[in-house]
Amino acid sequence: MSVSLADSSFLKSYTPSNLPDQNQQQQKMGQYPSTQQPHYSLAVFQNQPDVLTLIDLTITGTFPSYLDEGLLYRTGPGSFSVPFDNAEGELVVNHWFDGFTQNHRFEFSCRRSPYHDGGKGPIGVKYNSRHSTDAHKARIARLGYEPSTGFAQTRPPRKIFGPNPPPAVEYVLQNTTILQDPDVSPPPSALLAAAQQLAQNRPPPADPALPTNPEEYNVGVTIQPKWPGGDASDSDFALVTRTDSNKLQRLDPVTLEPLESFTWARFDSRLNGQVTASHSQIDPETGEEFNFNLELGANATYKVFRISDKGNKVTMLAEIAGAPPCYLHSLFLTKKYVILGVWQAVYKYGGLGVALQGNIVDSLEKRWNPDLPSLFYVVDRSGKNGLVKTFKAPAHYCFHTIGAWDDESTGDVVLNYCKLDDHNVIWKFSLDNLRSLPQDFTHEAAYFAQARLPVVSNTSATSGPPTDLVFTAEGSKLNNIELPQINPGHHLKPFRYVYGIHSTNLTEMPFHGLIRYDTVTNRSLVWAPQNIIAGEPLFVRDPSSGPEASPETELNGVLLSMVYDANVNASALVAIDPNTMTQVARASMPYGVIADMGFHGAFANEFYQSLQS
Repeated sequence: MSVSLADSSFLKSYTPSNLPDQNQQQQKMGQYPSTQQPHYSLAVFQNQPDVLTLIDLTITGTFPSYLDEGLLYRTGPGSFSVPFDNAEGELVVNHWFDGFTQNHRFEFSCRRSPYHDGGKGPIGVKYNSRHSTDAHKARIARLGYEPSTGFAQTRPPRKIFGPNPPPAVEYVLQNTTILQDPDVSPPPSALLAAAQQLAQNRPPPADPALPTNPEEYNVGVTIQPKWPGGDASDSDFALVTRTDSNKLQRLDPVTLEPLESFTWARFDSRLNGQVTASHSQIDPETGEEFNFNLELGANATYKVFRISDKGNKVTMLAEIAGAPPCYLHSLFLTKKYVILGVWQAVYKYGGLGVALQGNIVDSLEKRWNPDLPSLFYVVDRSGKNGLVKTFKAPAHYCFHTIGAWDDESTGDVVLNYCKLDDHNVIWKFSLDNLRSLPQDFTHEAAYFAQARLPVVSNTSATSGPPTDLVFTAEGSKLNNIELPQINPGHHLKPFRYVYGIHSTNLTEMPFHGLIRYDTVTNRSLVWAPQNIIAGEPLFVRDPSSGPEASPETELNGVLLSMVYDANVNASALVAIDPNTMTQVARASMPYGVIADMGFHGAFANEFYQSLQS
């Protein structure tokens, strides 16, 4: 659904059919006791319209003047169902991570005024949004099922392979418990034959671009105002979204219209594996981008690569075979190394379930093994020494890394990340859970962890068994934190403060606040007004802090977070002072205009250069 907001008539008339009017909504919210939350799902986790024409947001407080001419982009799910064309019913998304992508754009500019010095007034904010999956949803409506690989959405295998699949595939289809029951051990020969058949039928890598309409693909976990490895060949800027499968999508940085979809194989044909990390690592000084590409199968291999800032040259840093094929969402980078944290979310049977069932979740080993260690693979980022060393740690899980650096005094690598006790979080974010909050609901709490890898800098190759990783600091679930951010001036450098979304009660709706966690004192400050759902806080540095990061200026900047405010049934962009974790400004959308908080974002200046590094 697309809506143009060129005039205000829509703003006055638009009230979602399942919501009370504004006065009733405000009155109802006021009746909730402080220990109880309203039913947020009346508004969020629903299909949201696009705002195709820029609208002015209502400003309270004062946004910092250094945001002038800046742009904030956000990406994440914006709709969760598609009605079928020729049949009753609709496709209903089961998991939050499978929602259809909607991208958001906030434009900051000083209001020109003769009454202010230099003819400038306070910062104003404009907003527009657009779904990037219209062709994909049209295909679902026509076919009556989801044809693409997703995170948790089941794809009917009979629809993919037809009524007469190859014998090896037919064997697996008739014995689906081998993919779902951890206690069933199928004949290895049957699995191998099926995997080989699937590999033979696999389409060739899409190079230079994926076929058909770029809106055929659901790509919306991270967003970067930067072309992978440098500038796009046909323009001075690029806005690119990424996901955990091997797909990227370029958007128009003004209208948010999808322009093309492609894979990492566009830059090097060796990067044709099915899986990658949504969160690439970018060196802010060199502009180089680092990631991995995982090719599933009987001999699953991680290909750790670097792509140059100019010329899009790919350097294969290491090919790691024999490591457990796992679902990894992010990785670490220092000035010397790329580090893969391989956490226990293992693709069963080499990822066979991804091809057969069309999603990641059903292909993962759900039973947690507390005796299976987490592994850390340290790769020389110069490209000279490959895999340098491997470390192991007690079983735990992680979605998001925070940052890493080289300790020059010891030769150690220091890792910082959001640690989870197990991988149950993967299954917790079903839409049924988020919408209804069953009485026994308790979502998993990630907490800060810091670890040291005693890497010997002159080691040229891995040797011997994995070395134990040393945990040097851990937070607590009371200080739970996710979607972590730091002052971007401290990327690849030591830092003290981490910011993220926070839950004040683990039995209620997740992410209803923001937190600043102090890694030195293990103390935190929390911003959590009643009836708020908060999105990832992005730290924008105050440029007056100077080019060099320092402990004295680490708090100099502002946090920007897209929130849903149930008190007024509308979304807003809030600015939070990192020093006090209090709101200094808010840009409010009109009543009833809701932007789901989404996953991740990026801030850029008027030249579309990323200011997040």
